[in-house]
Order: sequence, then C-alpha cells, then structure tokens
Amino acid sequence: MASLEFSEVVDGYEELLSDHTFYSKVRVTYNGGAKTTEVNNALVCADSSTLALGMRINSGEVDNIVISEYEDPITSIELDSSAKTDYLVGDKFGGANLLITYETGATKKVAVSEDMLNGFDTATAGEKTVKIAYGETELEYVIHVTEPAPVTEEPVVTAAPTAAPEKQDDTTEKSNKKALTVGLIAGGVLILAIAAVLIILNAKKKK
Repeated sequence: MASLEFSEVVDGYEELLSDHTFYSKVRVTYNGGAKTTEVNNALVCADSSTLALGMRINSGEVDNIVISEYEDPITSIELDSSAKTDYLVGDKFGGANLLITYETGATKKVAVSEDMLNGFDTATAGEKTVKIAYGETELEYVIHVTEPAPVTEEPVVTAAPTAAPEKQDDTTEKSNKKALTVGLIAGGVLILAIAAVLIILNAKKKK
C-alpha cells in the first residue's frame, strides 16, 4: 500500500522511552512509487508508533503491510587516529576504531574486531596492507612490522685465579738449612772466643 521512511532523529525522549528512537521526518511513498508525501513535524517511532489507515469507503481490506525502521544512509567511514600501525614480529592486533558519519550528521564510533580484518600479518617483518570490511565498505591502511631488538647479555666477570706459591725443591731447602746451621756454629765459636779473651784480660789485671 505504502512505504514509510523515517529520518531526523528527535532528541529529548531518552528518559521517557530510552529503548526507542523517535523521528521528526516521514516520507510516504504509495501507488507503486508514483506519489510521495513528506511530513516534517512528526514524532514517530518504528517500534511503538501505531499506523492508522483512513478509508473513503465504508469497508476495505489491507494486506502485506510492513513497517521497518529507517536506516540513516552512511556518507563516510574513516579510520580514526587510534589505529595502531607499528608492530613487532609476532604481535597481535592492537586495535582500531572506525568513525562512521551518517546523512543526518550523526556519527558513531565502531571498534574494529579481528573478524573484520583481511591481510593483517605480523609473522614476518615488512610493510603490510590491511583491509577492514564494514558492511559493503572496505578500508585499507598500512602497518609496519619490525624485528624485535636483539637481547644483549651482560658479560660475566670472573675473578682471576690466585697463583700458588712457588714450591722450592729439596736441594734449595737443604742448602738453606745447612747455611743456617753453619752460621749458628760460627756465631757460637765467635762468642766463645770473645769470652776467652775477656777471661784472660781479667786474669792479667788481678796479677
């Protein structure tokens, strides 16, 4: 019978009916699309509004009426600045957001999930082109994958081994002992000689 297209969201009814969206503009198309009518001061909702039909005859039959919620046409989809573009080999997807702008001027931010990606690969280093699919729209952006910096280990400092004291051979040790013994004997003989001289001198003085 007719199709209804809703547009221009009306704000201010969130507290009354938070689960529904109201529109102020309705475009009515009927007679197979030959005629259209627009209402610009409406307050209708696809979920809760009631459709009223006025008939010029006393009775009538209506069949196959479908009421669907108006879909605001998308005018642009952009990748916002939050998209991560620098990755290391082996990194997982770091997240991104799409900024969607509709014909009415409304905007919406949509988080990019991994099932929306095509071409995301960090298995090898290089520049990769990633595609994001949203509905019938596909966006592309470039990521840079680099190898992680090599891990440098600090050198282990070990103490130098202490040199063992040189061991004297038996011949040197015996020579040292012999020299000590001879020195002691010579010293003893010298002391005895001095003592004898002193005794003789004392005896001469007494005479």
